[in-house]
Amino acid sequence: MEEELSVVTSSSLSLLAALYSPPAHFTADVALSSQLPVLWPFLLHNMSSVRMAAAISIERLATAGSDPAYAAALGPEAPGPGAWLQPVAGPCLRLMLQCLMTERDARVQQGLLRAWSSLLEQVEAADLAAGLTVHDLRAMLNMVATPCGHALDTSQLVIPYQGRLVPWGSDVAEEAGFSARW
Repeated sequence: MEEELSVVTSSSLSLLAALYSPPAHFTADVALSSQLPVLWPFLLHNMSSVRMAAAISIERLATAGSDPAYAAALGPEAPGPGAWLQPVAGPCLRLMLQCLMTERDARVQQGLLRAWSSLLEQVEAADLAAGLTVHDLRAMLNMVATPCGHALDTSQLVIPYQGRLVPWGSDVAEEAGFSARW
C-alpha cells in the first residue's frame, strides 16, 4: 500500500509543479507561505522520485509571481515577488541545504540545488535576514564546514513536523515516528 501511495504522491507533486509553472500567474501571498511547509516532509521521502518532485514544486513555487511584466501590472506599491517567502525562507533553506548535503541521487541533488537557487534569487536580502534565525544560520554554517567524508553533526539536523522544523532525534520527532534517512 505504501508503494502505491508513493507513486501517487510523486505524480501529485509533479502536477502541482506543473500548475505553478509559467505562464500561470497568481498572487503569491503569506497564505501560500503557510502551505509551503506541507512539501517539506516529501524532501525526506524514501523514494527519489518523490524527493525530486518536491524539489521541483518548491522551485516553481519560489518563482511564482516573478514575471517582470506581471509584477509591473500589479503596480509599484505591490510587495516584491519573493516577499511572501519571508516567513518560511530561513527554515526552508536550512532543510534544503541539509537534504542537499545528505542526498545520494545526483539527479535529486541537481533539483534541490535549482530549488535552493530559486529561493535565494526570489527572496530579498532584508526578507531573508528577517526569516533566518541565528540558530538556523549557525547550523547551516556548521553543516557546510563539515569536512568531506566526515559525518554531519546530528545535533544540527532537523526534520519537518507539523509545519515546523524540530531537532532530529528529539522526543517530538520520536513520538511522531519519523524515520530519517541518515
